[in-house]
This record gives sequence, C-alpha cells and structure tokens, in this order.
Amino acid sequence: AFRELAIEREWELVAVESQFKVGVAARLRGMSHRNLNREFHSTFQCSPKKWFKHQQLAVAMKWLLESRSVKMAAYSSGYTHVGNFSRDFKREFGITPTEFLTLDRNSSGQF
Repeated sequence: AFRELAIEREWELVAVESQFKVGVAARLRGMSHRNLNREFHSTFQCSPKKWFKHQQLAVAMKWLLESRSVKMAAYSSGYTHVGNFSRDFKREFGITPTEFLTLDRNSSGQF
C-alpha cells in the first residue's frame, strides 16, 4: 500500500510540473506515449489523459475553496479559458464551479 501511495504521489508531482500535459509528462519521465499509457492503465486503470484531468480538477477545487473565485481557480490550475474549466468541472463533479461554491458556502455556514 505504501508503494502505491508513493507512486501516486510521484505522478501527482509530475502532473503539476508538466502543467497537466501528458506529452510533457512523458518527456519529463523519459517515456514514450505508449509506455506512459501502459503504465497508467496498469497502475491507475485509466488513461494518463483522464488521470491528469482529474488531478487538474482536484487542484482547481482546492483553489476554489481557498480563493472563492472561479476565475482564479481556473487560471491557477492551468486553464486558459474559464468556460473550458467550468465545462470540465461539471463533467467531473456534476455541478458547475459556481454551484459548488454555493453548496460549500451553505454547508460551512461561513456567509
């Protein structure tokens, strides 16, 4: 279990360093795209693109919680267009970033 966590943490760092770009990550690791795909399917049971997108959105969610700004979360997590970020966020989590902020605000009782 510890080894799997260490591998996942290492890939999380590579994802951030590569700005969530699979091709850049492959180059950073000295791997071909095909070998990267094999490793991800073996380790995470999904494609690197899907795994990197999930990591990018996890980072964005942290930014949303900290900044309370959809625009800040989008740009800080590597998106260049807020609309693309909102679309991807809704696909991943089933709600828009703005809806997420509203739910978080209502559940935390801070506002």
